[in-house]
Amino acid sequence: MTRTPLPALGEHSSAALLDFIEEQGFDPANLDKQLQGFGLTPLMRAALLGRDDLAAELLAHGVDIQARNSDGNNALWLVCVSGNGRLVQRLIDAGIDLD
Repeated sequence: MTRTPLPALGEHSSAALLDFIEEQGFDPANLDKQLQGFGLTPLMRAALLGRDDLAAELLAHGVDIQARNSDGNNALWLVCVSGNGRLVQRLIDAGIDLD
């Protein structure tokens, strides 16, 4: 399924999310775009860092929760690396693929 790029981040985004997007080199006009290398999206990177606040905001922006990186892992696998149980549950509640 082809997804339409998400609208640019703007006034409805926190300073923390805007800073994160800029610092990590993500495209604020397309929050589903994967970075070169491991193919992480902003949600995957936030999950890997255990950043529940950023992940919650990204989910509210409608990011693709089912996206997978170049290794075939989704944000759920990456958050397990971080050990943030609250974020694990948030992703499960949001409907992430458990397989």
